[in-house]
Amino acid sequence: MLQKLIRQDVIVNFHLTDPHSPDCYIYMAGKPYDYFVMILQGRVEVEYFKDAIVFEGGPFTFFGIQTLQGISLS
Repeated sequence: MLQKLIRQDVIVNFHLTDPHSPDCYIYMAGKPYDYFVMILQGRVEVEYFKDAIVFEGGPFTFFGIQTLQGISLS
């Protein structure tokens, strides 16, 4: 599946400029999203739940797996 995605040219390079800017967020709480994200290189910091639990993810960390369910890549 990853090879099919790569062939479709859906890879985006994201470079952090200002860590406090709303543009540096991949997802924001309370908003619906219809895309899948996989970190291929680098690191991501994730804050979730009301308790603001934070963890750091690296290569092959992914988010939005529900978006891929039922999608045909052929």
